[in-house]
Parts: sequence; structure tokens; C-alpha cells
Amino acid sequence: MAWLPQDDSPTAGMSEHIILATLPGQAVSAVTFTAPSEPVLGQALTDNGDYLADWSDCAGQPEQFNARWQEAWRLLSQRHGDALPVEPPLAAAPEWLGEVRLSWQNEAFSRGQMRVEARHPDGKWLPLSPAAPLPAPQTHYQWRWTPLNIASVDHPLTFNFSAGMLARRDELAQYGIIHDPHASSRLMIVEESEDTLALAEKVIAALTASAAGLIVVTRRAWRVEENEALSASHHALWALLRVAANEQPERLIAAIDLAENTPWETLHQGLSAVSLSQRWLAARGNTSGSLHWRPIRDAPPNYRQTCLPAITAGIW
Repeated sequence: MAWLPQDDSPTAGMSEHIILATLPGQAVSAVTFTAPSEPVLGQALTDNGDYLADWSDCAGQPEQFNARWQEAWRLLSQRHGDALPVEPPLAAAPEWLGEVRLSWQNEAFSRGQMRVEARHPDGKWLPLSPAAPLPAPQTHYQWRWTPLNIASVDHPLTFNFSAGMLARRDELAQYGIIHDPHASSRLMIVEESEDTLALAEKVIAALTASAAGLIVVTRRAWRVEENEALSASHHALWALLRVAANEQPERLIAAIDLAENTPWETLHQGLSAVSLSQRWLAARGNTSGSLHWRPIRDAPPNYRQTCLPAITAGIW
């Protein structure tokens, strides 16, 4: 342990004092395996619950890996936690377990947990709790907007309006969008002034209230035209709706994105084109189009100005 500033040094008169201390134990890179002190936890790196172990006998062996994991949890929980119930591993047994780094993490207002990392053959440490990040196919997409030739529809379209739309019932009726509480699909026009969480809660409530179809109208969720300002909260709703549509493909779950000042007659045109095979539409000016996503197998390419950055796992 050392003190700064040192006596009689040029900075000796400063009011702040700094203590430099070195934690006990060894750096991971400095440890070499000789005879591990314990078969499960291996060698202690520090005095506060960090260990380096050799689990190579469990590599690719699910049953042995599961048993080793639970025994390590039990030991670490007893020593550094509160003897919490053992939790099973969240990752499959990888083929590289020659160097495993274990630690126990205690966080305020939450239960402790074991952190496990294994050194990949390329030298990188990858977490095994939760599951190590591995390549995930079909999680990068490129989108495109295809204008549609939609036949003019003069007859009214009926929907069960969401509660927030009832105040607009007469206004929308002038453009052929009619409220019918017994209609097969619910129509929801989301406001731009609400935050993402509030909007998501409303959409989730509408999705779970019944098994009826749901069409959500957003504004500026996509940059269809150059220099359009994006609404992050409305863009997030599309992610939520696409996940719901993938989980319930037989249910009409759709979205239509409008520009900031798109008139209601354009919305009427877009609503007439919605179907199970055409769920994701955008309307700009007097033109309606369909939004499509194409999986990218390799690294994302250089995108055109009409494309957004790659969308990664978990969003769509």
C-alpha cells in the first residue's frame, strides 16, 4: 500500500490524498495449473471469491458439466453468499473448458449469483452464465419498401376502435373508417407524445385482451423517404408487433406507418390492403407500400440511404 502525495514531493501540499493498494491474489494470466487446491473451484485468484479451474473433463459432457456447475454453485454460495438454492446452468457444455473462471456476485436488493467464464481457443473469455454469445443465423435483416398498386376502395371499412380513438370516431368516419364494437379487428392509432413504455403497455394490453385481430397505426416508425425524422418509440412498437405476429401467425396482427402529416384518406387506402399475407405497410403522400425484410447470412453490408442499420437478435 502506498500514499500519494509523498512527503517532501512537489505535490505534498495538495489537499486530496490517494491510497494505492494491490488486491491479494494473482492475475489470471499469471496463474499456471500445478495441483489445483480443489477439483471444483480450482485455485483462488483473490480472497473475495474469484477462482480459476480446469473443467476439461466436463467438455462436451452435459451430465458432468451440470453436476460440476451445481457443485461449484453450492460451494461458492456457502463461502461468499447466503447458501442459496442451486440453480442449473443456462448454457450447454462447450468443448473448451480447460480454463474456467468462477466468481460469486452479490448485488444490492437482489440474490447473489455465480458467474462462470471459459477461455475460448481463440483466447477470448466468454461468459457461460447466461449462455455464451454464439453466432445466431438469420438475426441480421435488410429491409426494403415496395410501392403497391392498391385499387381504390369507396366503401367504408369497419374496425373496433381502441379506447383512445373513440374521440376521433366522427372525424375518421368522414374518411370511411367506421367504429364497430363487433368488428373482427381492433384498430389502434398510437400517439407520438407518449413514451415507449406507455405505448408498449397499451399494445400488449390490446394483444392480450382478446384473440381478435389488431392493426396498429404508427407515425415515422420507418425512414421511407430521405431525411425523415424517426420516432424511436414507434419503431420499437413494430418490433413488438412482429414478435407477436410470429408467435400467432394465424391471427391478423399488422401495422401501418404514416408520415407526420399523412391524411386519413391515405390511411383508409392502406387499411384496405391489410391481410394475413400483407401485414406491414407504410404510406407516404398518396403512395402505399409494403415493408419486407430479407435475412443477411454474412456480416451486414454497406447499406443504402434507404436502409436502416442491421437489426440484431431478439428484436424481430
